[in-house]
Amino acid sequence: MVGMIDVDALSALCETNWPVRINPHLQSVSETNWLVRITPQLQGGCCLPYDDLRKGRYSEINRIYFVTTVIHNREQALFKDWFCARAVVKEMRYLHDSEKVNSIAWVVMPDHLHWLLQLKIEESLPNVMRSLKARSALLINQHRNQTGAVWQKNYYDHAVRQEEDIKGISRYIVANPLRAGLVNHIGDYPFWDAMWL
Repeated sequence: MVGMIDVDALSALCETNWPVRINPHLQSVSETNWLVRITPQLQGGCCLPYDDLRKGRYSEINRIYFVTTVIHNREQALFKDWFCARAVVKEMRYLHDSEKVNSIAWVVMPDHLHWLLQLKIEESLPNVMRSLKARSALLINQHRNQTGAVWQKNYYDHAVRQEEDIKGISRYIVANPLRAGLVNHIGDYPFWDAMWL
């Protein structure tokens, strides 16, 4: 039988080096299914530096990852520009053709990218993302006659488990333009692909 821990007890279990922020709407959490997000914070309310949050992570060959990354200035909607969006697609294609990844599904939204990929060779996910961002940023900055950041430094990644529905995740990814109200039919949106469609 799975016991339940209330939020106050969970707070007491956390290391006391940092204050923690717990979802106030959560009343309890299963010991085997942690549905609460605990955010370590430094004094003054600042979150841990991004690089510290990634420490201890490793990448597995043949593991499938669902990645989301956002442009530096989200209000800009940079990928409404056809060339800029195609630059990202070109770099994903480069990584796929060089057999570093197997692209399963992706969509380039006006201000972010969702990508379902499988790592194929001894290449870490951070290196793949660094390559994608650096190479696409170079093309985009050349096109726009600008310098500076195109992407936010961080990205969200989820290592897909065996029992998860890859086709369902792919459908979720490619349906983003529909949910965002950008098009009425997915075929009308030019910046997506999935290996099954």
